[in-house]
Amino acid sequence: MFKQNNASELMGTTDELIVEKAISYVSKCIKDFKKTIVMEADVQRFPQSLPHFFPGSYKHICMMRGSTSVRNMFVAGEWVINRHGSCSQEKAYVTGLEAANGVVDYVEEGGFA
Repeated sequence: MFKQNNASELMGTTDELIVEKAISYVSKCIKDFKKTIVMEADVQRFPQSLPHFFPGSYKHICMMRGSTSVRNMFVAGEWVINRHGSCSQEKAYVTGLEAANGVVDYVEEGGFA
């Protein structure tokens, strides 16, 4: 759910610090989220990576929806279908906001992005 558009500053940090930052960001929307205990985290780093999409490629890409059959699980990223109709880091950011809104709606607490 946490994606930073230019994550260069995070490349040299620990997984634990990245998880702490994610909790800090989400807790701005959901006040009690600071009390969250992370049982498992998967942090992946892709240095110097860029999207591999090109003009006109959108119609040929298999994508997933932002909502899932699991009521409290939301998906974000440039591979998520939304009204934007493109693939980019900006779309990953927007779908992250949409996923955060899904969480706020689900827990019925916090402010929408």
